[in-house]
Amino acid sequence: MSVANRTIEVTPFALLQALERRIRTGSIAISSDGGPQTWDGLAFRVRQQWCAAPSGEVREVLPVPSYSRIPGAKPWLLGLANVRGAILPMVDLGAALKLPRMVSQPLSRLLILSSARDPIGFLVDETAGQRRFAPAEQHHEALTVATPFSPFALGAFERAGVVQLAISLKRLAGSEELADAGW
Repeated sequence: MSVANRTIEVTPFALLQALERRIRTGSIAISSDGGPQTWDGLAFRVRQQWCAAPSGEVREVLPVPSYSRIPGAKPWLLGLANVRGAILPMVDLGAALKLPRMVSQPLSRLLILSSARDPIGFLVDETAGQRRFAPAEQHHEALTVATPFSPFALGAFERAGVVQLAISLKRLAGSEELADAGW
């Protein structure tokens, strides 16, 4: 039998593996003609700025758990939380970027970084779920304006007149800004 006549079996398990690889990379999907198709991310708001983190960088989204403050820690390090038996540092994302402090509200959520080595929770003002952005929605002009988000920016998208910055939470977690928590 020639290769052309051979049928390729695609198992549900193989499809799930391919989907998981795509989600973990948080990368742009490539169409069959080699061009970019979409970029997937989790949309959230920090103060007045809408952002999106690559899907593969966020393990889970939780309501704000109880936490214990750490004496002498920087104000942006809210404290430590027990999340299903694991101790997790909680960072106020806006305060870490030197934005005005916020008071946790009912819409506030904790984004858990998908990292076995550096588990960390980022407090954001609101989440809006998964978003899929098309290449036509890219908004390069937004990246020319310096903001506290700029060092962590992967790109920007505009939808319905709202600019969403694509930012890397992994890059932020490994940054100098978070290296000195003061404890």
